[in-house]
Amino acid sequence: MLSNRFEIAAISLALTSVAHTAIGPKWMANPKFKSLPTVARAYSVSGWYQGSLFFLLSSLINYRWSRMNLTNGLTDPVDKGIAGILIFLLWGSSVWYYRHGVKDTSFAVAAGGAVQAWAAFF
Repeated sequence: MLSNRFEIAAISLALTSVAHTAIGPKWMANPKFKSLPTVARAYSVSGWYQGSLFFLLSSLINYRWSRMNLTNGLTDPVDKGIAGILIFLLWGSSVWYYRHGVKDTSFAVAAGGAVQAWAAFF
């Protein structure tokens, strides 16, 4: 059983990292993607996997917070700032995906942001 909301956020973000990594090769196999100039393709691939590592890093931060017995959410201003940046990145990415027609990913990332907000601030 999960002992606190930060563990739930950690698991949610770890699963998001795995799913994000797993779907990368699918869109990278698209012939239009393969026809991108070398530099654009390099940035795209690198950025995609950096995103996967962002989700994993976010998961680890939440796991660390889960071990700190924070029954009323985050209290340290630096931790609150970190959580705020995580939420901003998750929801910002969600909006970007949605506006570009990638709705399933948009909803998954928005859910991760909602879990992060709930864990850190509510």
